[in-house]
Amino acid sequence: MTSDLILSRLRRMIMLDTTVFPEVRDDRSFTSIVAGLAVGAVFLAGLGAFLYGQTVLPFTPDNWFLETAIMGSIFTIILLSASIALTYVVLAEIFKVPVTPDGLGRVMALCYTVYALSFFVFLPEVGFTFGMLSIAAMFYYTVSGVRAAAPEASAGAAVLSVGAGFVLWITVMALISDPGDNFFNGPFVYSIGD
Repeated sequence: MTSDLILSRLRRMIMLDTTVFPEVRDDRSFTSIVAGLAVGAVFLAGLGAFLYGQTVLPFTPDNWFLETAIMGSIFTIILLSASIALTYVVLAEIFKVPVTPDGLGRVMALCYTVYALSFFVFLPEVGFTFGMLSIAAMFYYTVSGVRAAAPEASAGAAVLSVGAGFVLWITVMALISDPGDNFFNGPFVYSIGD
């Protein structure tokens, strides 16, 4: 797979060219690449959370890099994987939409790459905007991706399926990102102020 094709797919996804979603759904050779892109986006968000401690906080807690950039990213990757699994279960088992787990996973991982916007949470005054924008964009792109990759899914089924996965991810991230346990990244860094 060429870098031009990878960049083209990312660009088309960002521009909401919905033809990219069935293409990614059916391209098994893209699995490791899109997984790597999503993991890279999560680690960028982790780096942004680390930099938040360096630029915004009056002090940096002990083990800040380990807890945010490393552990926070690992927890986020696990939770986003669980989000994909839950979305699949709700879509395929509850709404009876014919979709394969690997195809749905590729589409959702591609949509999760916009989480890289969370890198900018360390910017004073505008970081929160980037953090919230990253989550909103992830949700919007994922719903669009699911609808395009599984055309049998109604708009409501796509929103509820993706929403179930996001509720799982956000709820567990909120539980593990309190000031005592800094296992967060991206916009969840703002829980440190609680």
